[in-house]
Amino acid sequence: MIYFGSYINICVNIYLIYLFVDGDEEIDPDLIVYSLVWIAMHASKMYLILYYNQLIVFQKEHINRILNNVHPHSEQMEITLRRFLLQLMANSRAHVVCNIMDLNLSVVKSLLVNASVLIIFLIQYDVTFEALNTHTNAPTPTV
Repeated sequence: MIYFGSYINICVNIYLIYLFVDGDEEIDPDLIVYSLVWIAMHASKMYLILYYNQLIVFQKEHINRILNNVHPHSEQMEITLRRFLLQLMANSRAHVVCNIMDLNLSVVKSLLVNASVLIIFLIQYDVTFEALNTHTNAPTPTV
């Protein structure tokens, strides 16, 4: 839930920056900087979750390669080592967000595409609302 909250927060803050820039009133640079700081904070939080999760996966693969090359001295140690290796390979805890998507670095590209689609939708909604609002408030022509 934290991950999706950060994702939505980034999209909404980008949309708010669009509204600040597109508005008729004077632009307050403090609000834009504030929104940019929030975007950077949430984007770094999302990236760091993915980055450290990917490091855990790489370390797990690395320890599997190392332990496969170990030649135990006793049969009991070999059995224990093989069980541990099987447990590492079989118990690959899939880090999943809300049972929807896996957490890995390849998900960043799809999140960027989804964020751009959401932001475009919000901008189109705003433009359509403004067009309908100006059309409704326009004076009616007299015949």
